[in-house]
Amino acid sequence: MSIVIAELTRSPIDAAGSKYQKTLILDTKLIYVPKTPSGKSLNKARRKGLKQDHINKLSVSLKKGIDYSKRPPIVVKKHQWVDGTFYEYELICGAHRFAAMGQASIFSWVFDVYELGTDGIAKDLAMVSLQMQENDHAHELPSTADDLINMIGFLINKKLIENTEDAITDYLLENTQNLHGATRKKVVLGAVRSNGAHQDIKTYPADELQKFIDSNSDYSLGGKHDTVRDKFGWSIMEGYEYEYISNALKKIADTDKGSYFLMHTKAPTENRDLKTRRKAMIAAVEQLERGIEKAAKFKQETGNWPWHIEAFMGQDVKNSEKSFLSVLEAV
Repeated sequence: MSIVIAELTRSPIDAAGSKYQKTLILDTKLIYVPKTPSGKSLNKARRKGLKQDHINKLSVSLKKGIDYSKRPPIVVKKHQWVDGTFYEYELICGAHRFAAMGQASIFSWVFDVYELGTDGIAKDLAMVSLQMQENDHAHELPSTADDLINMIGFLINKKLIENTEDAITDYLLENTQNLHGATRKKVVLGAVRSNGAHQDIKTYPADELQKFIDSNSDYSLGGKHDTVRDKFGWSIMEGYEYEYISNALKKIADTDKGSYFLMHTKAPTENRDLKTRRKAMIAAVEQLERGIEKAAKFKQETGNWPWHIEAFMGQDVKNSEKSFLSVLEAV
């Protein structure tokens, strides 16, 4: 297979602490791929190991030749003996492609050579930043949220970034320009929970709320009966006040027992801080309470509720239902 280095169109990665040196065509036998005792890749960007289906696809693709628009795998110069074999380089990025080369019986390929630990930045920090940026793409197989959480945890354990929400967010913004905003938030929250990072503002995702309540209180959630308070407990996220007042009304209608609410807001913004958001939630509940009071008064005075079912909209096209059906027609 003929490879022409000059035809590569990619740009080197400009990650803090790493420096592109050159591009070489190397014998794969010269390159060491760090692995765990069980044989999994030690690449921090691949937390759960390599995916065989992706290796299979790459293997077929590589047999057709090099795609000059994509970055080659990345190695660093590192002379070492491992299990009686001498290696000149160590693989930093491209574990799936390297595995696919072996599967396709390709023993020579093009590699970018980088130096790590430049500009006074620790080698481990430089390596993870390089791996994160190399996998920050929409094609091929980008890092998953779990991969990124694993990489952040590695850097925190090495004391290479601060164990705070702000530091984690800043690091991701610097190294994952193509990461979707929702995924970035998921990674930040996951890294915070995994590493016990300091948070200036704590939010309560649905999958963590029950654990928090169980660990810090004897409250009940999800409309369960709280035997201590003899009421039904609900957690209300900002924006869902109407829904849970309705749930409380259903409970008192069915059981004659009251409810209590544990309120929590979304993260603050420049225009709406926590106190503003909390006041708005209180106001929403109070508005509903006033409506309930007026509805009860209206019913008492007129014998009717201040609402009624006017009609059902026809939906059965096959049977030519009318556009609007009275209650008797509908049922």
